[in-house]
Amino acid sequence: MPNDILRAEQRGKAAPKATRRLSLDELQILQAQAASGGVKLQRKLRLPAQDAEDMSQELLVDLLSRLAGYDPDRGSLGAYAHVVMRHHASRLADRYCRHLTAQGG
Repeated sequence: MPNDILRAEQRGKAAPKATRRLSLDELQILQAQAASGGVKLQRKLRLPAQDAEDMSQELLVDLLSRLAGYDPDRGSLGAYAHVVMRHHASRLADRYCRHLTAQGG
């Protein structure tokens, strides 16, 4: 048994989940949701249209880093992606607003 799993069990925590590979269909779903979320965030923050793609990439990268936390027994991948991206979009918006305030805007 690998040391990190053994240590997690000794502390009473769940062992880290093995990440699974995404199918092409699943990846396309995630990309579409990230694109949609990026456009919504860009519009909400009243940023130039070209920033929507940057926002989409931020959302997708964050989601992909959190996929190990996805449990198919608790819901669909699309629902998980929606919640994760909504949460990260909120954090990005807060960060942007703090940046504007710090600049006196």
